[in-house]
Order: sequence, then structure tokens, then C-alpha cells
Amino acid sequence: MDKLYQIKDAQIEDCHIILKFINDLALFEKAPQEVAVSLEQLRKDGFGDTRRFEAQIAWQDDTPVGMALFYHRYSTWKGLSLYLEDLYVDPAHRGKGIASRFMKNLCEISLERGCGRFEWQVLDWNEGAIKFYKSMGATLDPEWLNCRMVPDSIRSWLKK
Repeated sequence: MDKLYQIKDAQIEDCHIILKFINDLALFEKAPQEVAVSLEQLRKDGFGDTRRFEAQIAWQDDTPVGMALFYHRYSTWKGLSLYLEDLYVDPAHRGKGIASRFMKNLCEISLERGCGRFEWQVLDWNEGAIKFYKSMGATLDPEWLNCRMVPDSIRSWLKK
């Protein structure tokens, strides 16, 4: 990674930057209408009494150029896991080793914390990311399907 870039742990005052990158990523993934998280929710969930996530931000001087947002989950087979929810690098700063640095940091955190897995997802059309993850030696599992429910579908199902 270029010496001009530094990766630092996010602080509560960085929540507006995290939200900007969340929105930028949603645009990239063609789903900007799906973002419902607020600045207040990020502050509470990332820096409140019970931290629900952690984040790192890549900086070029005083300009934020990327972020990684992650948290712990638990596998009944492997125990504690580190889960990367989102990795985003501003298009103007891609190809400079920032994503690699984020992934190395998260791999180190995973090992330091005794995690049995470091996991994330990638969209099937994101060929650049897929190529990058395969170059790291990551396994892309075609057997598992992602499942999800949102509050409306949860309430609907519970009424049945």
C-alpha cells in the first residue's frame, strides 16, 4: 500500500464517513434504496454500551478513501468468527493495495482473537472482488444460499 494511505480504527466522530461509504457501496451494488441505517444508529451500535460492529477507515492525508465494517459471529462448528460486513474503497483509490491492507488487518485481528473463521460475502457479478478474494486463497462456497427476512416479512410470518 502506498505510504500516502493509513488505516485507522474508526472513532465515533467518523460515523458520518461510515454512513457515506455505506451509501456509496449501496450505489455500487445497485441498491441505494435499501440503506435504512441512520447516523444515530451507527453511533449507538458502533460506539455505545454494547458495540455491535467495529470499523476501520483508510485515509489519504485527511481524506477518507475506504472502510471495512466487521463484527463477531459464532459458529457451532468453529466457535468465534470474524465477519466482514462491508469493504469499500473509493473508485479513485482502487488498485493501490488498500483492500489488501484491510484484509490483512482483519486476518490479523481474526488470529489475535482466536477466531475459527474469517468470513464475508461477495456478489456473484463482482468479478474484480471475486478474483481478488481467490488470489488470497479464500474459498467461495457455491453450496450455501443466503437467506434473510426483514421486519415486514417477519411480522407477516409470525401472524400465520
